[in-house]
Amino acid sequence: MKINIKESSTVVAAQDTPKQSLWASNIDLLMFRAHTPRLFFYKPTTSSINGNLLKEALSKALVLFYPLAGRLGYDENGRIEIQCNGKGVLFVEAHTDSSFHHLNDFTPTSHFSQLLPKPDYSAHISSYPLLLVQVTYFKCGGIVLGVGLHHILADGASTFNFINTWASITRGITPSITPFHDRTLLRARVPPRPTFHHIEYDPSPSMNNNNINTGQPVSVAILKITLEHLKTLKTKSRTTCYTTYEVLAAHIWRCTCKARGLANNQETKLYIPVDGRSRLNPQLRPGYFGNVIFSATSIALSGDLQSETLMDTVERVHKAVQRMDDDYLRSAIDYIEMHPDKSSLTRGGHTFKSPNLNINNWSRFPIQDADFGCGPPNFMGGACGFPEEGAFFFQEGDNWMISHVSTFSWIDPSYSLLDNVALLTLEELDDGKVLLRLAHLYEIGKVIKMSLSANQQRTKKKKRLVWKVEGISSKEESKLVRGGLVDPTKLIVELAPMEIYTFVIDFHHESRRRVFIA
Repeated sequence: MKINIKESSTVVAAQDTPKQSLWASNIDLLMFRAHTPRLFFYKPTTSSINGNLLKEALSKALVLFYPLAGRLGYDENGRIEIQCNGKGVLFVEAHTDSSFHHLNDFTPTSHFSQLLPKPDYSAHISSYPLLLVQVTYFKCGGIVLGVGLHHILADGASTFNFINTWASITRGITPSITPFHDRTLLRARVPPRPTFHHIEYDPSPSMNNNNINTGQPVSVAILKITLEHLKTLKTKSRTTCYTTYEVLAAHIWRCTCKARGLANNQETKLYIPVDGRSRLNPQLRPGYFGNVIFSATSIALSGDLQSETLMDTVERVHKAVQRMDDDYLRSAIDYIEMHPDKSSLTRGGHTFKSPNLNINNWSRFPIQDADFGCGPPNFMGGACGFPEEGAFFFQEGDNWMISHVSTFSWIDPSYSLLDNVALLTLEELDDGKVLLRLAHLYEIGKVIKMSLSANQQRTKKKKRLVWKVEGISSKEESKLVRGGLVDPTKLIVELAPMEIYTFVIDFHHESRRRVFIA
């Protein structure tokens, strides 16, 4: 893939912004000192992303997120700080004769590094912009927006707050969240008083000499987890009190130990990045711009993980996450404050390489809000040309439809729903499709038999359709839910326990079949 640079320019804030130096918190200083590369892929549509409009909106967004237009520097004590000097950000427009089908389902390769500008990290930290942007137009009409934001400035939540604010301004919409830049809220207590043993900052376990599979080349793989996979894993964990993330993280931890061929006596540490915004007391404002990422950590022997049940490993992960309350997080900040060499605590690829691993949960980031006028991105991923062994990222599927909507052929109308399935919402969309959300609900009691039926005639278009959930519950009640207009047929859906799922339904009236579309 050959990239041709059309234009490279500096974008500054649309109006004057505060000229000041921002104190960097202890958490900021632990982030790896480089830009976090993110690529947003937009498949060809009737709309496109206009470069001039992007730059104009970016200039306005920098008024709100003015630290991004600054540079890093050092204070009088040699501590890194953010110098808000308004020097601007780098914006690159590029073209390529390649098409999206050359991208191999968006699996990151060394070619992806061409989709984002490369700063010179060998120079002084004040020499390069803190925000790097590149928009690349593909021959097929697809577009890739590359965004590199220096990690000392922001974590994932802050990054997406910025990106989606920029996208909203591009579409002429007023941003919903105002950034908040006072990082002193994360200062250590005076005097510092750590009250826990913070194993997350202890040196990571190193490899035993008798382990195999060391020194092998590292590659990137995208593994698609289906609802059926999740259902099987949750069944093995034998409880509903654990989150999907905890179950998946435990499963991956066990499988990684086996795939690496770790010896039974090999220690392995799992790092789980946790957003502390809602865990601190008082909670930080939603617009807090900075890093609030702490590491929930669990350590175990590889042999124990592979011999114990999945539920036992899930419980290890669960306990590590549950430990992250205000007391623990404040203790962590104090611990870092008292550490004489904070640079030794910096996290990065060296932290979670074999026998350790780091599992990031990107699934809750509002990736689909990154709509710059041509619709939501079809995929978001990294741009790492040199992948780091031991790094895992959970995120939704190729796009919203694939990650939230099952694809089926026509459904047998004589099939019955499983027990305790309830219809939650039914909404008719502007294009004639219907949005349907269902879930297992244990609250309604044991349902002996249940079905969904609709018998609204097309001629009665102005009347609302009644969906009837028929069955005998513990309360001996029938459930009635109102929704949009459809033609007569039956709808049959199977769901795993306690899961909520969304479907978009297209109605083919000629064949009287309902087709779930992706």
